[in-house]
Order: sequence, then C-alpha cells, then structure tokens
Amino acid sequence: MLLRTYQELKWLGLKQEAWIILNHIPQDITDEFLTFNIFKEYNDIENLSGLTILGLKAFNQHEPLRKHIGWNSIYPLFQEKLIQSLSTEQGIPQERFLIHGIIRQESAFDPNAVSSAKAQGLMQVMPATAKKFAKKLRVSSYDPFDIGDNVKIGIGVVKELMNRYDNNLAYEIGRAHV
Repeated sequence: MLLRTYQELKWLGLKQEAWIILNHIPQDITDEFLTFNIFKEYNDIENLSGLTILGLKAFNQHEPLRKHIGWNSIYPLFQEKLIQSLSTEQGIPQERFLIHGIIRQESAFDPNAVSSAKAQGLMQVMPATAKKFAKKLRVSSYDPFDIGDNVKIGIGVVKELMNRYDNNLAYEIGRAHV
C-alpha cells in the first residue's frame, strides 16, 4: 500500500512527499516483491545510501534475493566517470575503486556530509588539509560540498598518502598519526 502511494506521489511530481513515504515503508526483506521494488525505487532516485543499506541487509539475510541484488547495489559506483577522470588526471587510475570505497564509507554518498571532527564532503576532507591541497592542485575557489572539488582534493590526499607510505594507505587516521 505505501509503495503504491509512493509511486503515485512520484508520478504526480511530488518528490519530497514521495521520499517521505519511501522512507517509512517497512523494509521486511522476507517480502521479495516489496524489497525488489524498493531496490528499484532507490536506484531510480539514486539514493545510494538507502540502496547500499537495504542491499547489505537483503544480501546477508535472504538468500533468494541475492540473485536480484548484484554487487552494484552493495558497492555502487558513484560519479564513476568523474572519479575515473580525476584518478587518471592525478596518475592513480588503478585506484578508482578505492576512491569509490572511501566515499561509500566516509560519507555514504552524501556530498553535504560533515563529521563530528568537521571533515567535509564526500571524501570527508578536513578544512586545513583541503586548503593545502587546493593550493597544491590549483583549485582556485574550493567548495568542500562541490562533488568535483571534494573528490579532486580527496584523490590528491590519497595519492600523497600512498606515495609517502609505499602504497600502504593510511587515509582514515591521516598523515599526522602514522
């Protein structure tokens, strides 16, 4: 019933109201039809965080759904072309999947994420680090919540850490603690 209400609100162009309904649909993963349709809706509206959470839950707890889920539901590739381009530009194209993983883990694909430590954006870059790398990478007007700016700076940080520590990445704890 709620899924149908969600779909009708979406069809009428009432996206915010539809989103509220979608978030209130009980995610009973034993109902394959409902779970599959919620996956489809999350994918259609590019709610990667919701897709990932529901995907992991279904993948781990309901074996018949595994064939419908696929790895892209659990590990979606966010802004794939941008990340591939920026990784290549900075000389680490082989690490693009690592960048996707960092974004998934650090911000759950929320470009407006701010941590309790004040790290910002998709890749959760600290303001002082961002300032340093913006200068180094010639990003003239860095916006921590701009996807391109944040990912470019974040990739720069990853590359420096990989170079400094012989590819033993220390992204989470940062340079000062290694």
